[in-house]
Amino acid sequence: MLEKASKITLLQERLELMNDRDKEFDRIFDYIYDLTRINVQYCPIAGDKIDKQLAGIINDNERSSDSVINKAKMLFVREAEGVYTYCKKKVFMKNEQERLIIRVGGGYMSLEEFIDTFNPFQSWKPKGSKEESGASKVAKPLSSSNSK
Repeated sequence: MLEKASKITLLQERLELMNDRDKEFDRIFDYIYDLTRINVQYCPIAGDKIDKQLAGIINDNERSSDSVINKAKMLFVREAEGVYTYCKKKVFMKNEQERLIIRVGGGYMSLEEFIDTFNPFQSWKPKGSKEESGASKVAKPLSSSNSK
């Protein structure tokens, strides 16, 4: 009987830890969502044509009226020319026919398709928000014949 009581106590402690973790995740997601509402400008590295073009797209809030998409564009962090981190994904970007494309699997995706597909805010919204999240889109890579 004592063993059963200790197992119940252990399970209750674990449940409490999980509830605490869920509350912490909610707090973190609310914080991240608030950060996306801040109006920030992306400054390109001088002499980097890809970074300059990316900065133009990121800073152009007129392209999309969706503030979540506009803020998701800010998640690109430059590592080297044509190499960026988006959330935790390392992405390789190049300019082809005056538009940025990103290497995905065996092909390429436009920047807009990439953001629509991998936007971390797309499927999540803060508690009490009336904003609707878009359905996840299936990635449609461009032809891999575009690769060098």
